[in-house]
Amino acid sequence: MLNMLLSGESILYRSKIHWVVFIAPAFWTICTIALGLYPSVLTPLSMITMIFAVFYWVFAWLRYYFSEYVLTNKRVLIKVGFISRRSIEIFLQKVEGIQVHQSILGRLLGYGVIIITGTGSTHSTFADVDDPLVFRKRIQAQIDTSFHKERV
Repeated sequence: MLNMLLSGESILYRSKIHWVVFIAPAFWTICTIALGLYPSVLTPLSMITMIFAVFYWVFAWLRYYFSEYVLTNKRVLIKVGFISRRSIEIFLQKVEGIQVHQSILGRLLGYGVIIITGTGSTHSTFADVDDPLVFRKRIQAQIDTSFHKERV
């Protein structure tokens, strides 16, 4: 992300995808281990669950590793995805609103969905963000700081 910064721009806050993305791979790993306890009866089934476990671990790790949520003193930069890459780069002056949606589990574990609304009614939705309320608060504080600098 450092190569994306403008001159005079510095990173103020950084976030990632929440660890909850590893729950499905952990579930399939546990299923594989449980089925492996009965190898004479369920060997083909345990092989199938092992394939699912490996697939989910790789997918979750790639999603976690290649997702970035960054707030700078000038912009919000978000990149998600590895093969199919999706990104948003929006100047703080162009942010009209930030919504956070959290389920009960999301509130308990600290993850949620962030929806950033820019000028022109553009909506960008990003799921499984770690601590989305802090991310929103940091963006709002930086917008407020930038607004006060412009007025002075």
